[in-house]
Amino acid sequence: MNRTIPGILLALGWLLLLVLGSFQLFWGVMVVIGFLGSREYGRMAFADYLYESDRILLPLLIILPIITALFCRTSAAVVPAGLLLGFIGLALYVFFHYQRFETPLMILSRGALGLICIG
Repeated sequence: MNRTIPGILLALGWLLLLVLGSFQLFWGVMVVIGFLGSREYGRMAFADYLYESDRILLPLLIILPIITALFCRTSAAVVPAGLLLGFIGLALYVFFHYQRFETPLMILSRGALGLICIG
């Protein structure tokens, strides 16, 4: 019951955005939804593995394909490059902070899954 009313309000807001909103507002909402979704994914997938600074940076890496699609709307061929950029950024992040994690391969694999699902 506690998620029903926010779900109805979000659905109403989404319909209003589609009917009355502009193209730029739509992309802004998509980036915000992607960021919030990736933070929620990070809470589920990396429950006790991340520091608070990681909970800000990893969602930004996960939504790189959405941001790439936002800024490169003229060519659809650039979107896979954004996905590749997200993979490279995630790998560099895990390799740079290798000593903080007990299982860096698990962080990398779950982050790649989140990158594919959300991004």
